[in-house]
Formats: sequence, structure tokens, C-alpha cells
Amino acid sequence: MRRYVAIVPLLLLSSTAYPQQSKDASYSCTVEWMGGGSYNSSSKRWEGNGFKPSSLGEYSKFVLRMQFVETRPVVTFKKTENLDDYMVSITPSGSPFPRDCDGDSDSRVATVRLGSFRCSAAAGDYIFNQNTNRFLQTSAVGYFTGKDNNDVIPFVAGGTCTKIE
Repeated sequence: MRRYVAIVPLLLLSSTAYPQQSKDASYSCTVEWMGGGSYNSSSKRWEGNGFKPSSLGEYSKFVLRMQFVETRPVVTFKKTENLDDYMVSITPSGSPFPRDCDGDSDSRVATVRLGSFRCSAAAGDYIFNQNTNRFLQTSAVGYFTGKDNNDVIPFVAGGTCTKIE
């Protein structure tokens, strides 16, 4: 009985001394490189080009916010793994308005698997890796609209994120 009396205060102390950390996170992200296609009106063909990240305007820097929703077990290949779901938003530099980032199945929930997740927002599709703090951003809109001009260019961009909270 004395053992239990001694252990109970230690358990209570440890749970208050080390509260569970929030899984919510925020990152400051910067596009570092960019390339894509542009339409050459002389040759009437699309060509590959490198672009300056600043051509993305306010989306060349943004804040990524992840609000934890739940951890859920998923069975794959006779093995159970726990996946974390997040509500994700992207706020372009200088804007007070976050843009929702749609995750899996066109919902606002993005699922983190093996440290990475995908989502879509106003400026394109994103893949984030929390282990490397890197991201890829893509947009195919200009190429697939059927208009051969440079009003909207298709591109892929990459960069890094720094945790801020």
C-alpha cells in the first residue's frame, strides 16, 4: 500500500509539470525557386522558363497555419497507423485574410502521413513536408485553360518554412 501512496503524487506531479503540447503549428514560408511554361507567340509553342519567385507576388511569402483536429487510426497492410488531421490555412504576405487550404477529398481537412500533407489553395496545389520544412507549389491552370497566352502561367515552385509558434 505504501508503494501506491508514493507513486500517486509522482504521477500527479508529472502530469502537471509536463502538460501535453498542442499539435497546432504555424510556419513562415518563402518561395526560393520557380520554373514553368510560357507561351512564345512567334513560334506558337509553349516553352520552359525560369521565373523569379517575386513573380508570385504576395504568395512568394506566406504563413501556413495548422489547427489540429484529431488523430485517427487507419489500418493499412494489416498494420494500424495513427494519422493526424488538421485544418490548414495559408495567409499571403501582407494580407490579413487567410485562405482555406482544401485537403483530402476536397474537404478542409488535410491528413499528415509520414510527415507530409497535400492541400489546395487560391495560388495552387501544395505539398508540405514537416520533417524537412520544405514545400512544393504547383499550378497547371495557364496551360490547361486552352488559351495560348501568358495571362496565367503554369509553374512549379519550391521553398522552405520556418516554425514560428
